[in-house]
Amino acid sequence: MKFIKPNNYFYFLISLIALFSVPQLMAGHDNYRYTNNRNIVDIDVVSDYGRQFKQYPVNNRNTSVQRAYLEAKDGKSYGIKVKNKSNERIGLVIAVDGRNIISGKKSYLKSNERMYILNPYQRSTYKGWRSSKNRVNEFYFTDVPDSYADRTFGDTSAMGVIAVAVFKEKNGRWYQEREHDTYSGHRDYRNKSDKRAESKSQSNSAPQSQKRGSYESEALDDAGTGYGEDRYAPTRRVQFTAKRKPAVKHIIKYEWKETLCEIGITSCGRPKRSNNRFWNNERNGQYAPPPPRRPYRYSGQGIR
Repeated sequence: MKFIKPNNYFYFLISLIALFSVPQLMAGHDNYRYTNNRNIVDIDVVSDYGRQFKQYPVNNRNTSVQRAYLEAKDGKSYGIKVKNKSNERIGLVIAVDGRNIISGKKSYLKSNERMYILNPYQRSTYKGWRSSKNRVNEFYFTDVPDSYADRTFGDTSAMGVIAVAVFKEKNGRWYQEREHDTYSGHRDYRNKSDKRAESKSQSNSAPQSQKRGSYESEALDDAGTGYGEDRYAPTRRVQFTAKRKPAVKHIIKYEWKETLCEIGITSCGRPKRSNNRFWNNERNGQYAPPPPRRPYRYSGQGIR
């Protein structure tokens, strides 16, 4: 039996430590700070005033895919608010009703699609379909025939779904970009008269929820997202190479409140009890009760 000499034993321990430490050092700080990918981002669906639409999370055993139901409000505009909680850049492929919100193309939530980029700890709200580099047409809840996906492409394959695939950057590194590199806090400095004129012109061409009365379809019971009014939302091109697979996917299925009640996602309270003459509780057992007594009336000759 051979024994390792003290000097050789010391070098042997050093070699083991180096063997297990080097891969972690090579992997970088970012990949080990957030081992649970489900916590990379926070995602909310919000109104124009920043109020969150109510969500009902589904029992998510798969940490790579997070699912939830959302209560949609007919005719209300909405935005998809995303907060990057990590110290690295991330890419967001966002699809509404199955269509990429930047290109309008059918989305499969892949890394080769058009995507938005968020800097470390940055947050942004995506409020519409991108029509140009500096413009979007706002999202609003509507019925299926009035939705952008069905009306423009005849696509109902992923109707009523907001999907966000989060991609980490290939060979990403920790850093912080300058404040002016993001447009999340940009204001629209055009004068009010220009805004009113533009809004008026857009209202004549953009499909509105009030026009839905002419549609007759079974699909009216389902929810979709329309192509609403034009909004100023500037962007810029950046270099970003995404990893092949997303770190996490968030799938939000939005439905009308009535539908959520029907499928048991939420309780809408007990219905008011209506009086029904054929639905009364049984009284006096199983037998017919006697009629009330008549008052006594004198008739004929009395006796003693």
